Amino acid sequence: MEEFIEHIIQNGELILKINLIFTMVFFLITLFFISSILFLRYQKILKEKKLKKLNEALSNFINIYLFDESLSPNDIKTFQSQNLKSAFEQKIAIKTLLVFEENFKGSTNTMICDLFFMWELDKLTERDLKSGIWYKIARAIYVSSELRLIDFKELVQSHLNSEREEVRQQAIFYLITISEEKPLEFLDLIKTPITLWEQIYIEECLKTKYSGPIPDFSIWLHHTLTSVQLFSMKMISEYNQYENIDKMVPFLLSEKEELKNAAIEYLAQLEYSELLDYCKETFNSQTPNTKKVIIKILQRIGNTDDFLKFENRIPAHDWMNLQVFNNLKSNFIEESNSVTV
Repeated sequence: MEEFIEHIIQNGELILKINLIFTMVFFLITLFFISSILFLRYQKILKEKKLKKLNEALSNFINIYLFDESLSPNDIKTFQSQNLKSAFEQKIAIKTLLVFEENFKGSTNTMICDLFFMWELDKLTERDLKSGIWYKIARAIYVSSELRLIDFKELVQSHLNSEREEVRQQAIFYLITISEEKPLEFLDLIKTPITLWEQIYIEECLKTKYSGPIPDFSIWLHHTLTSVQLFSMKMISEYNQYENIDKMVPFLLSEKEELKNAAIEYLAQLEYSELLDYCKETFNSQTPNTKKVIIKILQRIGNTDDFLKFENRIPAHDWMNLQVFNNLKSNFIEESNSVTV
């Protein structure tokens, strides 16, 4: 083979020399890629073995720590110095602690939180909170929520207006979770409009992560953000805070259509007695969108005659609301017939 290559180099034509060079280049590239794949595969196998070994060691140690009083503070520190030296190992330790935290309650959770601090995992969490990297921040806030690390409250609050929705959601989750009362005081710090998904998220967190007294949602009726005002109205209706009806009534005269429409919708749900009269008196002067809201609530706040009388008040050119009314009317007639039968 060497003689053949030497012969081509010395006596071969140019095209043969070029082909030989390209062949050798492609051979080396192929060899490099194969070697890289084998190396990465080998590294992955080593990492998985190390991960499995570390998970077993962590689980065994935590079980002993929780259920065997023979461990001393020195034993805990020794385990840390031997097994939790790198950031990767510390992250695995945090994940394992969260698994235990999820499966135990009461004093056991307190012990898990104590171990978190004894292993100085709070330093990694704090570093991630200050990192400026959104996914690290979101992960750190989640850890802080699950372990109720109240010391990080100010740091988490600083991320309430993050550009990343994931970070904002985790910050909301944390602040509601650690609250014993006033779970929504963070709304005073909000400068970014809360999305519909975030509103649903807040409502869900209130139901599942908070056990204190329900707040007076009217506090945020005059927030600087319209989205927070809308959310406040929704929650007043959701929690049947009838005492706040008088505070919602002025929004029927709001210059912002979305606030007016929300007030009509939620006052209807709260069965505000004077809402029907308001609808009758102002219907003709309302915008098409507001008329649509009124038409949809008529069956809830009035009788059949009240509903049918509005048909002649809808302009012929307002085909959208005519269609809405006719659909509701046909459904109403079908329901009436079924009841009669």
